[in-house]
Amino acid sequence: MPWKIGWEQKLTRQPAYRIRKESKMFTSFDYYEQAEKLVPPLKNPSLFEREQNIIKNFAESAHTVEDWNTGCPFCKEKEYKLFFTKWKVPYYKCPNCFSIYAGIDGEELKRYKKNEALAALRLDWEYQSDTSNRRTILWNDLLDWYRFRCFRYLGKNQNLKILDFGTRYRELIRLIKNSGLVHSYELRNSILSINADEKTESADVVLCMDYIQMEFVPLQFLKEVHKSLKDNGLLFFSIRMGSGIDVLALKENNKSIFPYEFNLLPTPKGLRILLEQAGFEVLELTTPGTMDVSYLHEQVNSLENENAFLYYFLKTAGAAELAEFQRFLQKSGLSSYAQLVARKEK
Repeated sequence: MPWKIGWEQKLTRQPAYRIRKESKMFTSFDYYEQAEKLVPPLKNPSLFEREQNIIKNFAESAHTVEDWNTGCPFCKEKEYKLFFTKWKVPYYKCPNCFSIYAGIDGEELKRYKKNEALAALRLDWEYQSDTSNRRTILWNDLLDWYRFRCFRYLGKNQNLKILDFGTRYRELIRLIKNSGLVHSYELRNSILSINADEKTESADVVLCMDYIQMEFVPLQFLKEVHKSLKDNGLLFFSIRMGSGIDVLALKENNKSIFPYEFNLLPTPKGLRILLEQAGFEVLELTTPGTMDVSYLHEQVNSLENENAFLYYFLKTAGAAELAEFQRFLQKSGLSSYAQLVARKEK
């Protein structure tokens, strides 16, 4: 995670960081080298294919919005350009903040969130246990990230009131509850919400990991989050970024980006505008992703006509050059995976 460098205490370099003087926002792009085969692939290919087939069938039959007149979900810019189309769903790019968003219909999104076949797959024991086996190391690092940031900004990392949006993995919820962070825990907007504790009011911390990108009106959602937090409470979230290199280079060929799961792909500028509108101060925005170069390398043939430089580089670079390129993306804020910490302003 962004504050840790290395796996198994394998330190490779000192952390790189910079602080934007005008906002005091910490934009640390710490980085690490992942040891070979230490962490298995994050997704089971067979289960991921089944999951995608369900989503693809839904997307191709759903109503889409061809004439977008509601403005950019982040900066409200009315102008837009078609960037790509995937599974019959258009993705538009904002010319002001450069964020990307899907032209989906709000009612169709509500229907998608109630898709019984998708929920059944994700609740299945095989799906849950396989995901846990692949991500437990990453989840423990995530908990360390929570502890470190809570202590930095709240002065404590125990007995916190936590409100969690969207988490759908039983093992991750168990780890959070047993981490020492929790005084009370509530889960909302999840297929596992039946496990929620009593309703949380004035939460110390709100978690929205890999969730906000599904929203149709993110400002409305963040205002709901704002009301749920106590003054100076913290919002943690992660999101795939429209400024990330694999998103911009692969477009519709990106196998890990698809409609209804990834409707919002913001840029750092778009995120800051959105959060400030909702009453949050952005404390940290980091891009600690490690998979960008892997995604590009796996789909390099999709780049030949789209990006001759990347195609040449990926075809000819050795392991050291590829690792250095990934570090550059992390440090420069150009990975497609971002983590953010924001504080509720009074």
